[in-house]
Amino acid sequence: RSIKEFTVAKEGFGRYFDTPRAAYSWRDYKIPTHVAAIEAITAVTPEDHECIDAMKLWLLQQKRTQAWDTPVNSVDAIHALMTDSKESITDGARTTRICAEHHRQRESQDREL
Repeated sequence: RSIKEFTVAKEGFGRYFDTPRAAYSWRDYKIPTHVAAIEAITAVTPEDHECIDAMKLWLLQQKRTQAWDTPVNSVDAIHALMTDSKESITDGARTTRICAEHHRQRESQDREL
């Protein structure tokens, strides 16, 4: 079985775990769990850029709509966004592309309002 079987993918929101067990609270564990899943998928199937990018998009959407509510969650999320094989460490191209896609989606949503 794959960890991806337990995720939901939605256009504009990315890929995430939709479970009542990860309810929002002051001890929110959605972000650390999501980051650990990104790290696991990257370790097992580093070529699955579509899934990894969609999961990173969800992290960005969480920052936009909710918050990375603790310093630890913020560091975890930033680490996940910046870590993506050796190419991301050297030139940041993939992370830049994900951030640019998020920015385009946000502009599109703002225009619709």
